Amino acid sequence: MELDLNVLKELGIWGILAVMLVKQYQNKDNSQTKQNDELVSHLLDSNKKKDDMLRETVNEFKVFSSSLVTKLEKIEGKVSNIEQKIK
Repeated sequence: MELDLNVLKELGIWGILAVMLVKQYQNKDNSQTKQNDELVSHLLDSNKKKDDMLRETVNEFKVFSSSLVTKLEKIEGKVSNIEQKIK
């Protein structure tokens, strides 16, 4: 909205203040929207990184637990052989 001298005279001081307040509110609203968009973007990136880390941790645990089971089965087999020799 362009305000020339004639429009300013017609609006008077209260009208001018009202127009200025509306413009200031619009600027703050746009600024807040931009900040909110940046925050949401940051949170989405952060959540993606956490999801990736969790996925990697789960995969590493699967490998570890599989290895552990294999070792326990070998130990169980050795114990079973020793028990049979004792009998």
